[in-house]
Amino acid sequence: MSRRTFAGLFGFALLIAWAGPAAATPVNVFFNGPSGYGMSENSALAANSQGIPFIAPVVFGTAESYYGFDQDLRSWSPDPPTISDNRATSSWKVKNISTESFNGTSYLVFTHIGAYAEPGVPIVYDPDKVGLEIDAGLAWSILAVDGGQNMYYYPMIELKNLDGPNDFSDAFDVKYIVQEPLIEAPSSYYNLPQLMVSRGFTPIPEPTTAMLFAAGLLLLGAFRRHHR
Repeated sequence: MSRRTFAGLFGFALLIAWAGPAAATPVNVFFNGPSGYGMSENSALAANSQGIPFIAPVVFGTAESYYGFDQDLRSWSPDPPTISDNRATSSWKVKNISTESFNGTSYLVFTHIGAYAEPGVPIVYDPDKVGLEIDAGLAWSILAVDGGQNMYYYPMIELKNLDGPNDFSDAFDVKYIVQEPLIEAPSSYYNLPQLMVSRGFTPIPEPTTAMLFAAGLLLLGAFRRHHR
């Protein structure tokens, strides 16, 4: 199988989300959202009911100026691939390729799948047949984006210990699901779908904002105590 270099898309947006239940279990999600972007609403709510939390507020945007990728395909089954249910696990690390330190929490957001080509062979998959196995216990969550006419829901994973320039995040597994035959290139490799990604982050509040927020909480607490 081939390894792919994954590009990042999307402009910045503020995301809206809800808290999820505490229990967690692995959940399969597919890129069956509007026009193949993200998950459908039903899929997102079903994943949330299985313990995958919604996270907010998160800002997201292009990844290509901020993230580099180190990937290693570790396993796949069955071998050779079947028609109905192919699985593959790739170990990823994300590198801070910018010149700035990342404050707050960083995420890798999976938005949709992309088409590409090997020599003489287009690599195109049905988005409804391509997905990921995600698990809240492994720092996966869901973003909800109000796109105006549509709501978009994206699986994302928290990037642990991704801080200053040239830092790598902790390694994490990306578990592919492909429910159609894998495409074989002339090189005799089976080609996985290309996952398109964006950068997500929750910035740390400015010190003045944090102090005002804390002061507001103290005043609220004093007000409530006075009126008991």
